[in-house]
Amino acid sequence: MIDSTFLSLRGFSRRRVAQAFAVGVSVVALSACASKAGSAPRTDAAPEGHSSRYVLVQADLEKSKADNVYDAIAKLRPEFLRGHTDVTSFIKQGTADSRDPNPNPPPSGSTGGAVLTAPTPVKAYRDNARLGSVDDLRQMPLAGIAEIRYIPGPEAGVKYGTDHAGGVILVKSK
Repeated sequence: MIDSTFLSLRGFSRRRVAQAFAVGVSVVALSACASKAGSAPRTDAAPEGHSSRYVLVQADLEKSKADNVYDAIAKLRPEFLRGHTDVTSFIKQGTADSRDPNPNPPPSGSTGGAVLTAPTPVKAYRDNARLGSVDDLRQMPLAGIAEIRYIPGPEAGVKYGTDHAGGVILVKSK
């Protein structure tokens, strides 16, 4: 199998083989995500009134002794406030292949590898109303808050749209 695959790929440039491999890996990853979509509920979901990895309840917030929602999150779950970083592309090592119709040589001095983008900011909502930014949580006193829920970047991107790929903080009032 491997020998016949190698022989059939012999006429292609390394770039084309790498692109085909990347597409294949993407298809497998997407099919795995799609198969999980209809699966059982997440195990990190907390029952009503209990905290979990992604949920802070009123009892947790009171223990934080913070003045506002932002400070409580910063003390209890600082990872909620960090944006999600994505790998956006791959730079090929070496020079462009003359047979490639769209040669894109790597930048000078590049060693190849994944290119990381800047973190995507986390979005915040209070009672399903989007806030301007996460900093708006600093103006929100803890007194009227029942629960804070975090949805991680990839899941938030699917549920709320690609501009939410950094994650979403959902604040629920009493």
